[in-house]
Amino acid sequence: LGGDIREPHTARHHALLALHVSDDRFWDRLEEVWRGYADAMLRESELNDASSEYGPDDFDRVLLRSQPLELPVNAVLSLKGRWELASLSSELVRHLAKATQLFDDFVDAPNDLAAGNYTWMVRRLGGRDGEGPLRRSMVEGCDQVFAEAADELDRAVLVGADLGLIELPIWVGARKAAMTQASQRLYQTLFDK
Repeated sequence: LGGDIREPHTARHHALLALHVSDDRFWDRLEEVWRGYADAMLRESELNDASSEYGPDDFDRVLLRSQPLELPVNAVLSLKGRWELASLSSELVRHLAKATQLFDDFVDAPNDLAAGNYTWMVRRLGGRDGEGPLRRSMVEGCDQVFAEAADELDRAVLVGADLGLIELPIWVGARKAAMTQASQRLYQTLFDK
């Protein structure tokens, strides 16, 4: 989108928030989150080139594009005088985003490779060496990637408990079940090729 569309959209949201949220800590965090988002988006576009180095730290940096998801929670925390919980909101988003991205990038790795998108997962699975090595690594590494995603979900549950999110374990259980079903389908697809 061009600046002519984004700027009024952003200004309108800032104006609406300003009617209700006056805490400078919220506004400082909002600016920090949007700077991190912009940096993450630029970094991701730089990293998609097959010749660039893209490791786990870069993956975590790119995940900052998800941090704007914390802003509505932070606004409520500010309004309720509970800003001390804002760091937990940020941590929750990081764990949920990482779990989701690990899982989705793993499942999408063959399509990403075919499209020339050299994501961290494509590289991690040997995609720079071609489709065959990528698929072999997917079979060998499926359980490990899903365990990493499940670990991030478990961490989110712990943080969610500190935030009073009593329904989060139910959602996480459903997400893990969906990941298990998807991994079983994925195994079948990989073995069929």
